[in-house]
Amino acid sequence: MGRSPFQRRLSAHDALLGQLNDLGENLPLGGGPDPAFRARLRETLMSETLPAATHRRERRPLRWLSPLLAAGLATAMVLSVIVTYRAVPGDMLYPLKRAAEGAITELNPDKAGSALDAAGKRAEELEALLDAGGGGPHVGATLQEMEESTRSAIERMDRAVPRDQSKIDKFVEEQHEKVDPMLERLNDVDQEQANGYLDYIDGLRLPSG
Repeated sequence: MGRSPFQRRLSAHDALLGQLNDLGENLPLGGGPDPAFRARLRETLMSETLPAATHRRERRPLRWLSPLLAAGLATAMVLSVIVTYRAVPGDMLYPLKRAAEGAITELNPDKAGSALDAAGKRAEELEALLDAGGGGPHVGATLQEMEESTRSAIERMDRAVPRDQSKIDKFVEEQHEKVDPMLERLNDVDQEQANGYLDYIDGLRLPSG
C-alpha cells in the first residue's frame, strides 16, 4: 500500500535533516548543526505541513455537504408542492394553492380553459371535505366558490372568439359526475346550494334541436 502525501513529505523533511547532519559532520569547523537548531527546523517544517494536511482533511467532508443540502432542499420543495396541491378550504396552505392556480391561469395561453379547469377543482375539494368528516362551514363556502369560479371562467370564455362550446359541455358533464353523488351527503342548506349550482351549469349547454 502506497504512502500518503503527508507521509512522503515527512520522509523528505527527515532526509533533508539527514543531509544537514552529514554536511555538518564534514565541515572542518564547528561540527554538526546544533541540536536546538535541528529542533527549530523540525518544528518549522512540521508547522508548515500539519495545517495543510489538516485543512485538506477538514475540507473533504464539505464536498459531500453541498450535494446533501441540495438534495434535502429539493425533497422539501417537492413535499411542499404535494401538500399544497392537496390542500382544501380551511388548511393553512390553501390560500397558497389558490394563488398558484391564479398564476398558472395567467401564464397559460388558454386562460379561459385554464380557469374552467381550476373551477372544476372545487368539486374535488368538496368531496375531500366530506370524506374528512363533513367539512363544517367550509362545505357551503366551497359550493359558493365553485359557482363563482365557474361564472368567472365562463365570462372569460364568452370573451374568447370563437367560444369553445364543446369544452363547456364537457365541463358540465364532468361536474355532474362529481357533484351528483355528493348530494345525499349534504345537509338541506348545502344540498339546495349544490342543486342551484347544477341548474346554473345546465343552462350553459346549448338548447338541443
